[in-house]
Amino acid sequence: MPLPLANTRREPSIIDRMTHDIVNQLSVISLCCCELRSSFAEELESDQLLELERIETAVQVAANMIQQLKAITRVDSAGLS
Repeated sequence: MPLPLANTRREPSIIDRMTHDIVNQLSVISLCCCELRSSFAEELESDQLLELERIETAVQVAANMIQQLKAITRVDSAGLS
């Protein structure tokens, strides 16, 4: 059985594509929060600004968790080959 070439790229798995798309959607949510914050900063009350911050934090935590899950599935699938 021939060994793969060193510069051969691995085809992205369905999990790779899905996690990439999910992180992109989370980025959109975060960018929308930034837009809202900058567009309405003078009109928003402090508790509303805090809610936007909570959303941004939740988005970042979710993105980090997705990256961790992706790393775990990569390790698990490598162990199966």
